[in-house]
Amino acid sequence: MSTGIQATISTPSIAAVSRTRARISSIRDWISGRECRPVPSSGAVCPYNFLSASFIPLKYGRIMGVQAMKIEPSCADNERPCRSFRARPSVVACSPDLPFYVRSFAMSASASGNAAVAQQYEKWVYPAPLQDLSVPEVRARRDGGDYERNWHTFFPEKPFRDDIDVLVAGCGSNAAARYAFNHPTARVTGIDLSSSSLAHEAFLKDKHKLNNLSLHQMRIEEIASLGKQYDFIDVSGVLHHLPDPVGGLKALGSVLKPDGTIAIMIYGQYGRTGVYMLQEMFRLMGLGQSEADVVTVKQTLASLPKAHVVQGYVERTRDSKYDAGLVDSFLHRQDRAYTVQQCIDFAKDAGLSFMNWWDNILYYPEGQLNINHEFYRRVNAMPERSIWQFMELYNGTLGQHGFCVCHPSRPEKNYRVDFTTEAFMNYVPVRRCAEVRKEGLQEGSIALKREPHPVYTLDPAAAKLFRQIDGIKTVRQCFEASGITGIDPVIACRVAFRYLWRLSYIFMKLPA
Repeated sequence: MSTGIQATISTPSIAAVSRTRARISSIRDWISGRECRPVPSSGAVCPYNFLSASFIPLKYGRIMGVQAMKIEPSCADNERPCRSFRARPSVVACSPDLPFYVRSFAMSASASGNAAVAQQYEKWVYPAPLQDLSVPEVRARRDGGDYERNWHTFFPEKPFRDDIDVLVAGCGSNAAARYAFNHPTARVTGIDLSSSSLAHEAFLKDKHKLNNLSLHQMRIEEIASLGKQYDFIDVSGVLHHLPDPVGGLKALGSVLKPDGTIAIMIYGQYGRTGVYMLQEMFRLMGLGQSEADVVTVKQTLASLPKAHVVQGYVERTRDSKYDAGLVDSFLHRQDRAYTVQQCIDFAKDAGLSFMNWWDNILYYPEGQLNINHEFYRRVNAMPERSIWQFMELYNGTLGQHGFCVCHPSRPEKNYRVDFTTEAFMNYVPVRRCAEVRKEGLQEGSIALKREPHPVYTLDPAAAKLFRQIDGIKTVRQCFEASGITGIDPVIACRVAFRYLWRLSYIFMKLPA
């Protein structure tokens, strides 16, 4: 028998767990000498599995600096397995050597919107909790906002360093622990409204001995109370759920260091058209967030016409594959979405400067429009922000926007990639894609691939330039080493390197 905390999760779904009962004693009551054994079950027994609830041993409560409440087993005889508990949310938690505790659900949120969101994530833990961060496929998976993956977007004027102060605002069940695990010299702080999510973060912290991670249950608006400043803030999939998103972003800006960066992911309006149609359908039906309501959502999705606008979203997103994801998409009590222009305005309204997108390929015509057509030339002649707006409308499926912002005091020349002057010849290009094999290539051409985007082919001249990219040579030096002659170097490099940068196939390091 395992000596750790265990959560018995009966198959086939978490719904079975929610039927388990427990009884919460007074917070002053102590269970002395009582022992509860794991329930024999045909279901999976997952140590520390906090998939649907927030039963936490006291040590996890202390990690997060919060009160804990004790769970009293309702066994009449502590010599037999305990099969009955009463508590909400419900999950069986057993240990032969520890009493049982559950995080207090007392929230300091004054806004009813925050309280509603917190209530949702207590029951429907999101995203799906990871059990082991050392598994190769988990280690290989990095979010778009990860600062190592996108360092030259967030800090193009600085060499990479890992010993920075990181805030993961709205960390959910995994994100803060993943940052701390992947960046052991970084000092990582994770905050969230959900005690259930923080419970799983605490489990990962304990499992992987993440001494560089601290966790706090709090609202984003209260972040200044920690008295810390951060080099990098990741707030992905969170601000669009706040009652006052601008206020939340202002709060994050107040704890950002002068030369720091905030990486933001918020919902995109046009790609979520079908989602909001279904949200309205389910409101008309009077659905809440019960297990029965989730069944109704599944039945509705299965019965929708194949031509319904939501079908593309359902096929694209992992959230449609599990219950908490369905609740987050279709039964959420509070979210909104943004257009390109609204993203820019959002940053400005919060007193911050819009820097750039995480993934340029979604916002530029390169790779999407034929560069030999008049259509492309007319689009490319637009002001840059108009190009972004045009491509958002052209794509029609952007369900989220990933971008970064900073303080207005940070010099624009330190982060703005600009091909309109010859200064770009002093930039240092850095590869972010790989060469791949492709049949039928013209001699001297190469094919490039970056997941999840298609393969793109470079003609022989562009290929010569690309092969000089080593993260050390400047654009000018790449041209000089390429052996290309008979063409103006500025014109050749502007066409080739702007194309590669807009495709998100290279980063640009800028002079400090």
